[in-house]
Amino acid sequence: MYKFILFPLIPLLILGLLSTGISQYYIKQELNENNRSTLELASEYIDLILYELDALSYNFDSNMTMVITLKRVLKNSTLTYMDHKLLNLVQTTLFSQTSSKPYIHSIYLYYRNNNNRFISSDVSGLSHVNRYNDNQWYDSYMNRTDHSPSWSELRKVRMYSFETEPINILTLYKRLYSSGMTTGDGLVVLNLSPQYLEGIFQEIIGKKK
Repeated sequence: MYKFILFPLIPLLILGLLSTGISQYYIKQELNENNRSTLELASEYIDLILYELDALSYNFDSNMTMVITLKRVLKNSTLTYMDHKLLNLVQTTLFSQTSSKPYIHSIYLYYRNNNNRFISSDVSGLSHVNRYNDNQWYDSYMNRTDHSPSWSELRKVRMYSFETEPINILTLYKRLYSSGMTTGDGLVVLNLSPQYLEGIFQEIIGKKK
């Protein structure tokens, strides 16, 4: 009697197992596809950020007249009318990047000079390392023992005097090379907001669910 009960159940059991296996396979395929799409979108955002850094460095590396003038601006204690015009142009360019792209916190432009001056994207413009709240980037640059064209680090900094607690900053560094030089004599510093980037990635993941 048990045989008459079990035999009809065997095909149903096999079909059930096959159905479960097939369902799990397609669910896994769908998850893999969603993960792949999420990674591709995240990669596009990262590529966009790296493009910003490359574009900034190329903008200065390719314009030797601007580089020569900038070096003079950072070196001399007094500036000519044309020096001021160029300084305003550069600062406006840097500021436009930070104001139009919320994931960019700030940008610094530096060429080696005895005055330890650099140009910031914020209102201070022409700044001095020793008088600026954020000078860890300068120490990182000066203490770098290799000749890597670019690197990054996560930093905790107090950007402004009114801030009671330091904030997290993801800093991307890219060396600038003057004409005929094999080692960099300048630097573009791109400070990013990790919280904003995390929000973007969370939004991507949320859309894919």
